[in-house]
Amino acid sequence: GRGGCQTMTNSDSMTQSTTFARSDDDGFGMDSADSLNEPLIPEPQPAAPSRDPARARNHLANERTYLAWVRTGLALLGASIALLKWEDISSVTAYIVAVFGLLVIALSTRRYFVVMDLLEKNEFEPNVGEALFIVSAALIAIVATFVLHETGNLYKHHHKPF
Repeated sequence: GRGGCQTMTNSDSMTQSTTFARSDDDGFGMDSADSLNEPLIPEPQPAAPSRDPARARNHLANERTYLAWVRTGLALLGASIALLKWEDISSVTAYIVAVFGLLVIALSTRRYFVVMDLLEKNEFEPNVGEALFIVSAALIAIVATFVLHETGNLYKHHHKPF
C-alpha cells in the first residue's frame, strides 16, 4: 500500500495544498484510490440556508411593540396604586386607571398573538380598529379627568381646586 503526503502547487496562484493519503486498503479490503485525494480533515460544508431576515425583524418588532404596551399598562397600574395612596384623590379614579392599565395589557397580549399568527401565515394586515379604540379611550379618560378636576368631583372632599 501506498501512504504518505502529497504537496501540490497551483501555478496560477502560487499556493500549496497538502493532502494526506491513506493506504490503498481502506480497512474493508477495498481499494481506496479515491481516498488519496481526500483531506484528513473534511472541508466545511456550506451552512444550511438561513431563515428570511425580514421574518425575524417582523417578529422582533412585534415583540418590542408588545413589551412597550405591557410597560405602559404596568405604568398605569403603578399610577393607580399611587393614586390610592394619595389621600385627596377619590379611589374611584385610581380604580378606573387600574382597569385601563389591565385593559391595555389584555388587548396588547391578544394583539401580540394575533400578529404573530398573521406574520407566520404571511397575511399581516394593520389593525386600525384597536389602535383607534386605545387612542379614543385615552382621550376620553383625559377629558373625564379634566372635567372631574374642574367640577371638584375628582377629590374626596369635593373642593374646588385653587
